[in-house]
Amino acid sequence: SCQLTSNSSCAVNNPALSNKLIVSVESSPLATISPPVITTFCSGDSVLLTANGGVSYEWNNESISASIWAKDQGPFTVTAFSANNCSASSASLSLSILPKPVQPVISRNSNVLTSSPAPAYQWFKDVNILNNETDQSYTVTSNGLYTVMITDSNLCSNVSSPFAVVNISVEDLSGNSAYQVYPNPASGSFVLHTGGEIEGAFIEITDVTGKLLLYQKVNSESIHFTTENLGKGIVFIRIATKQKSERIKLVIE
Repeated sequence: SCQLTSNSSCAVNNPALSNKLIVSVESSPLATISPPVITTFCSGDSVLLTANGGVSYEWNNESISASIWAKDQGPFTVTAFSANNCSASSASLSLSILPKPVQPVISRNSNVLTSSPAPAYQWFKDVNILNNETDQSYTVTSNGLYTVMITDSNLCSNVSSPFAVVNISVEDLSGNSAYQVYPNPASGSFVLHTGGEIEGAFIEITDVTGKLLLYQKVNSESIHFTTENLGKGIVFIRIATKQKSERIKLVIE
């Protein structure tokens, strides 16, 4: 509180005192930005920034939300306002943006699609992920639009343009395999003989459209299957190990 004193000769009492005036002084808010867990991110991604210390906020990008999604490197500052409209600004926060890898290019040799080199790959068909297809090359088994997503050493990714495959026929995939399936054609059941190559191996069975019908890990040299859930017609059995991947055409009657 404060009180004024007057020494004027006209004052009744000398010195004269005014009534007390109570003045409240409020501290300014402490404005801060909670930094994201990751302050370095890939171009095209975003990170969440959250303001603290006030009841309302205004960012230097004119947003008035408590949190914003940052898509560029900044710098970012926020002004925090208290309930009585006192304000304070935060320290500046800058982010680091990593460039995307160069867009991959798909080339084709017969029925094998190959991506331009990258540290890691993931193949897609008609925008659907192809499970376990993470090699530089992929052998197509059906027509469709294929893309590959590559990831670089900074874990930034880029996706190729769609590559149309329109001239695959089942005869293209007959070939000779080191594995044996019998009987072929099959009715009711069949056996896949792997020849002992089972370490880290798995099996996929797909139909002519590329739909996955069965996936399982290989745990013995000879594996017995029933055809009950595989339908009738042509299916493709893919056997993949750490060293190679082969496909066998099977006719189910």
